[in-house]
Amino acid sequence: MHIKLGQLDIYIGLSFAVVFALGAFFSDMRIYLISLLSALFHETVHLIALYFSGCKTAALNFSFGGVKLICPGFSYLSFDKTVFCTLSAPLGNIFAGALFYCLYALGGKNIFFEISAVNIFLGAVNLLPLPFLDGGRALFSFLGKRSDILTARKISSFVGICSLVFLFLVFFLLFLSGKYYLFFLIFFIYCVIGCLGDKDSVFT
Repeated sequence: MHIKLGQLDIYIGLSFAVVFALGAFFSDMRIYLISLLSALFHETVHLIALYFSGCKTAALNFSFGGVKLICPGFSYLSFDKTVFCTLSAPLGNIFAGALFYCLYALGGKNIFFEISAVNIFLGAVNLLPLPFLDGGRALFSFLGKRSDILTARKISSFVGICSLVFLFLVFFLLFLSGKYYLFFLIFFIYCVIGCLGDKDSVFT
């Protein structure tokens, strides 16, 4: 399905609808909706940052992997604007999480804590130096300004491999403890698939 809002194109694929339905069925509906809205907030912050950086056209793609913002002019931005647009969303999630935690600490409802936890987790995850995440893209841009593209690609991918090894060790420790290992296994598989599908990574 294709929806057009001004200069923003929104594409909702069948795979997203299937994943959304399965996720809603097998998980806590409130947490699931908070996660989806937090992801939309994440991409909206990206969109606002891109708009103020000069990129006027973009598309939101709802697919199997979740919600992804596509901007054809992103690769032509300067280094400072690239880093600004890349890091704005995860930092926005962390800021929102801190704000909702303050509301919860002041006597707010439990849902404020849940919104806080989801946003801080989403922001922290996106700061991981994996090639397909915001942290990895920021690292690639930083290295690309100080060296050639091939060197930047190799270094950022090496850091990504080290990050995956670290995540696997965390999963292994959680598996031994018998707590949260299934969730972390799914997250680890998601990270591996994301790295394999990233065109700027030597994983491919």
